[in-house]
Amino acid sequence: MRIQSYRLFFATFALCGATLLASQTSLQIQAPKIAPTPPMGWNSWNHFARKIDDATVRAQADAMVSSGMRDAGYVYINIDDTWEGTRDAQGVIQTNEKFPNMKALADYVHGKGLKLGIYSSPGAKTCAGFEGSLNHEEQDAQTYAAWGIDYLKYDLCSFRDVMKTAPTPAAAHLMMTDAYTKMHNALLKTGRPIVYSLCQYGEDAVWRWARKWEGICGAPQMIFQIAMPACPISDSVRPDFPSLLSPDTGMILTCWKSAMAA
Repeated sequence: MRIQSYRLFFATFALCGATLLASQTSLQIQAPKIAPTPPMGWNSWNHFARKIDDATVRAQADAMVSSGMRDAGYVYINIDDTWEGTRDAQGVIQTNEKFPNMKALADYVHGKGLKLGIYSSPGAKTCAGFEGSLNHEEQDAQTYAAWGIDYLKYDLCSFRDVMKTAPTPAAAHLMMTDAYTKMHNALLKTGRPIVYSLCQYGEDAVWRWARKWEGICGAPQMIFQIAMPACPISDSVRPDFPSLLSPDTGMILTCWKSAMAA
């Protein structure tokens, strides 16, 4: 299969990170640096959208290695929306027919020296109308960890409908932050290092409000994936890392501050 049939979308993902305050606690000294520099790799959405499947992900992993991009630091292979199936009788999320065995896929990607990312939403449905994580946060986090997932993109999507039920903008904001915090805590509980990408379009200055998590013990690397206009350059951008590199879309602003686990 020719590499050009699976055009690569290499990216330092559109991110904002929160800088954790230095302290000399033993916990911080022992905590791993999950993403001390911006995660770089490939995301399925821009080119494949709904047409992503197991075979395509494997081909992209192969191409990432053969092209030299892995050795240049592009190590994430991130599956975006439309992988989701239904939930079983216990509420555990299943993959659909496009992904017959996510654990086997993760093993394949890891065997290439790469990391595997996945996608969900705090709402009942994802942006493409598939199963979201609302009321199943801990179950989903445990499932991702069991599969060997290394990165979660958590997209606001249908949770905006939930926020519309709030009596005030302040109450809606609290609902949003609580939803993201809930999954944050669920990921912590798994014990697996997972990069957590908050895709909520930069609403309410995410690079500021999410910094409250800096004091949570054992907090994983906080990554905030946002829309291009949302990050003020003076507050968030580091000049020593590239922006989003995409053959399909061109350059998109990368907002980043170095961070580590708390």
